[in-house]
Amino acid sequence: MNIKAKSASDSFVLLYNKALSLYKLRPRSEAEFRLKLKYYARKISKLSLVKDVVKKLCSEGIINDFKFAQWWIEQRSEFNPRGRRLMVSELKAKGVDEEVINEAIVQSQQEEVDIFGVKKPALDEK
Repeated sequence: MNIKAKSASDSFVLLYNKALSLYKLRPRSEAEFRLKLKYYARKISKLSLVKDVVKKLCSEGIINDFKFAQWWIEQRSEFNPRGRRLMVSELKAKGVDEEVINEAIVQSQQEEVDIFGVKKPALDEK
C-alpha cells in the first residue's frame, strides 16, 4: 500500500506522526527510529525526510540514546533480569553506542543501591 502525500511538508508530518506513535508504544534508540522511519518512508517515497524527522526528534528530546539505555536497563532489571554482558549485547543490537551503554550502566548501578548497600543482581558482572 503506497500512501501519497501532497507535499514535502505533508510527508514530513506523516513521518513525524509515525515516529510519535512509535514513541508512545515504548522509548526507542536512534537507530531503531531510523530503521522504522526508513521502512515507512519507502511507502510514501520520501526517504530523504527521515534525516530531518530524526533531527527534529533529537532536538525535542524524544530521541536520546542515553535515556533509552537507562530505560532498557531498568525494564530489564525489573521484569526480565539479565546479566550485564547480555544487556550490553541487547543495547548494541538496538544501535546504542558502547560508551553510552557503559555510562548508563554505571549510573543505574549507583542509583540501584538499596538501603542495605546491595546492588540488584541483574547488573552485577558475571
